[in-house]
Amino acid sequence: MINILLMIGLMFIAAINIAKLTHRSIASSIAIPYMILILLHYGFGIFNLLSFGYYLSMFLLLISFGFFILKIRHDVSLNDFKDPAIVCFLIGTASIILMNRLVSVSLWDEFSHWGLTVKNMFTTNQLSSFNPERIHFTNYPPGLSPLQYFSMRITGSLTEPNMFIITNVFKWSILVPMFGYCKKLNLKSAVMMILLFTIPVYFFRSYYYSLYVDEILGLLFLYILIGYAKHESPFTLNLSLAIFMLIITKDSGLGIALIALLIGIITRNLSRKQILGMGLVLILTKFSWSIHLKQVLPATEAAPGNSSIDAIGKFLMGNGPTYQYEVLANFIQAIVPALLCILVLGLTTLLIIKQKPLKKLSFAILGFTLLYLVGVLYLYVFIFTEYEAVNLASFDRYTYTLIFPLVLYFIFIASMRDSFTLSRKWLLPSLTLGLLVCSTIYGFYLSKLTSVRTQQDHALVTATHGLDNARVYFIAQDTVGFEYWKSRYSLLPNTINPPFSWSLTTDPDKTGNWTVRVDSEDWYQDILKNYDYVYIYNVSDEFQKEFGEYFNKTLFNGTLFKVNEISLELVSE
Repeated sequence: MINILLMIGLMFIAAINIAKLTHRSIASSIAIPYMILILLHYGFGIFNLLSFGYYLSMFLLLISFGFFILKIRHDVSLNDFKDPAIVCFLIGTASIILMNRLVSVSLWDEFSHWGLTVKNMFTTNQLSSFNPERIHFTNYPPGLSPLQYFSMRITGSLTEPNMFIITNVFKWSILVPMFGYCKKLNLKSAVMMILLFTIPVYFFRSYYYSLYVDEILGLLFLYILIGYAKHESPFTLNLSLAIFMLIITKDSGLGIALIALLIGIITRNLSRKQILGMGLVLILTKFSWSIHLKQVLPATEAAPGNSSIDAIGKFLMGNGPTYQYEVLANFIQAIVPALLCILVLGLTTLLIIKQKPLKKLSFAILGFTLLYLVGVLYLYVFIFTEYEAVNLASFDRYTYTLIFPLVLYFIFIASMRDSFTLSRKWLLPSLTLGLLVCSTIYGFYLSKLTSVRTQQDHALVTATHGLDNARVYFIAQDTVGFEYWKSRYSLLPNTINPPFSWSLTTDPDKTGNWTVRVDSEDWYQDILKNYDYVYIYNVSDEFQKEFGEYFNKTLFNGTLFKVNEISLELVSE
C-alpha cells in the first residue's frame, strides 16, 4: 500500500510541475502524468521494451520530484491547495483507496482479458500481443494495462487492489477539471463532488470495482469537451494525450476520437496548430498499433461481413437475415433512455444556455452523439458476426459510453452559473467524513464478495499447486465458461487449453455455443502430446461415457490427472 501511495504522490508532484511550467492550473494538469506514463510504456512496449518504459518512467518521476524540491516548491503556496478542485481530488483519492484496498478481479471480462492482460504483462514484461498462446484477445488495444502494470511493478508483486486503485484515481483525475468554476469550498463544490462521484455508478454499476474500459472512453471524451467549453484556449498537450488515450483504450475509441476532433473543428474551438497536433496523434497512434499487430500476430482471414450496399439494401427492404432484426429490436429497446436523455439535454441547451458559442458547441455534441448511436447500430447489424451481435451484445455499455459524459458535461455548464454559493464552516469536514465512511462500508462489502471468489480460486490453485510453466487441460463440461476463464487467469503463468474447448462431445447433434465436437482418440493423443495435466472441474454422465475410458476410473468434479507418456495418472480428487 505504501508503494501505491508513493506512486500517486509522485504523479501529483509531476502534475504540479507541469502546471507551473505551462502556467496552467494544477487541476487541469493532474491527469497528464498518467497519460504520459501510459504513452511511454506503449511506445517502448510495441518494440518489446516494456521494462525500459517502466524504468524510464520511474527515472522521470524521480527527476520530477527532485526538480520540485529544488525549484518548483518555491512557487507553490497554500492557496494552491485551497483550490476546491485539489481538495476534492485529495478527498476522492482517499475514498478510492479505502474502497479498493481489498478488491480483486471478479468479473467475466476481467478474467478473460483485462485482468489476464495485466497479469501476463507482469509475468513476462511484454505487451500481451507478444503472447497469443496466453491471451485470447491479443488484437485488443492495451487500454489502461500499462498504467496497471506500472502499479504492479512499483510494488514488486501481483497486488490486485493496486490495479483498481490506480485505475480509479486516473478516472477521478480526468474529472477534476469539472471543478473549474468552483472557486470556493462551498455548497456548490460539495454538490459538484457528490454528483461526479455518484453519477457514473448509475450508468456503470461496476464503475469503482471493475477494469472495464467503456467508461474510460466516455471520461476522455468529456475531458476534451471540457477543454472546448472553457473560456480559455484548450491546452494542446491535454487534448492530444486524450486523443492518444482514446485510440489505445478500445477499437471504438477511434470513432469517438474522430467525433471529438470534428466537434472542435466545426465549432471553431481549435486552432490550426491544435487540429494538426491532434490529427497527427490520431493517425500515428492508430497506424502504430495496426503495424505492430501485423508484425507480432499471424495473418488471419477477416470474417465475412454483411456491410455491402446489397446487404444494407436487403436489410432495409426486410429481406435481411433474421438475427439482424432481432438486433434492431434489442437496440431500440436499449436506446430509448439514451434518446430521452438527448431530448432533455437538447431542450436544456435551447432554453437555458444563452452564450452562442456554448450553445453551438452543445448542439454539435448532441448531434454527433446521435451519429455515434447510429454507428453502434451499423456495427452490430452489418459488421459483427451473428454470434457477436446476438450472444455478446452489450448495447447499454456502448450507448452509455457517450450518454454519461453528456450528463456530466451539462452539469459542468450549469456550474458556470453563480448559484449554490452558500458557504458553511462544517461543509468540508462533513463532506470528507461522509465520503470516507461510505467508501469504507462499500469497501467492506466488496471485500466480502471478492473473498468468496478468492476462496474458490484457491481451491483450483491448490489442486495444481507446484506447477511451473505447465500446460493444463481444463474441463468444465456443460458450462458457459466462466470457470474456465477464471482458472485461466488464476493459473497464469501456467497455460491451459484454448478458449471454447472446455466442454466436449463426440456427438455432432449435441454441440452448441459452448460445447464442441471432437474425435475422442484424436483428443486423447493431443493430451498425451501437448499437456502435463488434465483438470476435471465439472463432469457429466455423457462425458463419462464418451471419454471415461481414458481415465480408467469413475470421474468426479475437482479431479486432477497427471499426463504420462501412455496414460493419465490420478493425482488428487
